[in-house]
Amino acid sequence: MALAGVATATAVAVAGFALFGSGSDEDEDRGGRGTPAVLTGTPVVAAGEIPQNSDVPEALRPVIVGAARRCTDAEVTPALLAALLKAESGFDANAARPASDEHGIAMWTPSVFRAWAVDGDGDGDKDHLSPPDAIHTMSLYVCWLDQRFKQPDCPPRTSPR
Repeated sequence: MALAGVATATAVAVAGFALFGSGSDEDEDRGGRGTPAVLTGTPVVAAGEIPQNSDVPEALRPVIVGAARRCTDAEVTPALLAALLKAESGFDANAARPASDEHGIAMWTPSVFRAWAVDGDGDGDKDHLSPPDAIHTMSLYVCWLDQRFKQPDCPPRTSPR
């Protein structure tokens, strides 16, 4: 799975726009006047939750929510995991990048998956091509990354020159 620095931030931002929208429709609704559009009857979505009108497949929603709950860090949310899955595979369990040996919904390489593997569906095996296993393992990995980035000895990010 390719999760590193700027690439991850960019992927999450792009996936977030794809998943939740860019706001361009709101700009049209405002008529360019710079005032916020008022939406009535719109359900309120808690921060980090997956909006009902997003393109996250219904069958994956409980898996993603359950996987996010594995991590106690507030930053690892269902919406974050959904955005990462959208960026990695577009929610396609059969996605593949053979040149880099990345496969499945979370685009795990078999060797990296084995190091982090979780039995997300409780069937007794750990398979990087199983969406529940891949998603729960992604949550564990992202949680670990989040905890590492919060450590005081984590080197600060520097911009390429």
